[in-house]
Amino acid sequence: MKETRYQALIDNKYESNDNLWHKSRWTLKFFRCNKDIGGIYYSIYSDINQTGHPNFNETLKDPLTNKRIYSTNRCEDKENRSKYVLLTKEYEIKEIKISCNRRKSIGQISFGNEGKVYSRLSAYENEYKEYEIENRCKIKLISENKDFKEIIIEANNGFTYINK
Repeated sequence: MKETRYQALIDNKYESNDNLWHKSRWTLKFFRCNKDIGGIYYSIYSDINQTGHPNFNETLKDPLTNKRIYSTNRCEDKENRSKYVLLTKEYEIKEIKISCNRRKSIGQISFGNEGKVYSRLSAYENEYKEYEIENRCKIKLISENKDFKEIIIEANNGFTYINK
């Protein structure tokens, strides 16, 4: 989460000749693995092609391992991808609850270079301020044995920390 925010702060995505520039903001998005496999994974990406779903080349490289923070719904551990995105396989995370989620999916958090936080990104032109979160957002990661960790994201600046 902190790395996503950091990327947004140093990488201004504004393009004056692109009315959908906001779709390329840095985003951490949670996904479900294929039903046959089960589980949850995430990707960190900048949606350059503006499809709403990351591809391999749009994802962030983990600065420690130089592997992509990416997976597909096959949830496979591949050599050029970080295995740590596979939340169920690596950490036994069974469920994720996001207090600021405005999607039918598990959810996402997007960051703007000005420090603002968004619960999703509008698909419409010039709606770059839509879905800005105005209250603290909580992401609760729940394990198979019901243990949990809660990540807090402050609305006005995107400051992120673990609630103890």
